[in-house]
Amino acid sequence: GSRKQAIWLQDGGFFALIASGTITFGGELGSTDHQPGQPDVPQTDNYTAGGVYLAGHNIVIEQTSQDTDKQFVGNGVFAAGGNIQLQRSLAFDGNTHPASLFVYNPQLLLNAPDFFLEGSVEWQP
Repeated sequence: GSRKQAIWLQDGGFFALIASGTITFGGELGSTDHQPGQPDVPQTDNYTAGGVYLAGHNIVIEQTSQDTDKQFVGNGVFAAGGNIQLQRSLAFDGNTHPASLFVYNPQLLLNAPDFFLEGSVEWQP
């Protein structure tokens, strides 16, 4: 299934979703807060999904329905073993605003649990 609600992090918070398959963000997710005629400035306080998202296959940002113009804003780390599929386009003001915007969040590294930061090595004979 696809994610249909936004994921926000509290100050000092950490969230990670690690999937062996595909992570999908539904077309219902997003914001119409972008200002017509004004270029986007990355915002860390108004985003659609925050955290670390690691997919073994793909990450999919689904298209919105035709009567909405929602921008997907990802705040964190998004990585896929396959593709990151950006299926959205903005009908209104699409020349000055990306339909999908990703902002790196370095706080996630500081807030990550210790086990998430430690590497593991298994020696086999």
